[in-house]
Amino acid sequence: MKDLLEAIYSKWDLDTPLFFVEAPQVQDFPYVLVVPISSDPEYTLEDASDSYLIQISVFSDKNTATEAMDIGKEVFGLFDDATLSIPGKKLVRCQREQSRIIRDDSVWHYIIEYEILLHR
Repeated sequence: MKDLLEAIYSKWDLDTPLFFVEAPQVQDFPYVLVVPISSDPEYTLEDASDSYLIQISVFSDKNTATEAMDIGKEVFGLFDDATLSIPGKKLVRCQREQSRIIRDDSVWHYIIEYEILLHR
């Protein structure tokens, strides 16, 4: 998992700050979190793989969802069918599974989930 998160961070080239799981207490908006949701091994007769579900969460305190959705589009550009370099593993796919936007109090939260499949 550590190598996968490092690959995600190394690919990040957006101006919006990216943090692991939680932002600092005094972080200004907007910001993005990367949150590992699950990790499952997969086995066939010939291969062993690991399937990861990663959530990328965009947070914005603007009055409308536009800022969060614009940053989300940039995330799509980075990670939809992305090529990630992970030592000792072969990337099979980086596929967006779903996305949704919600408003929690006065903060927009754009939730984007990716399945990442790696051969060992």
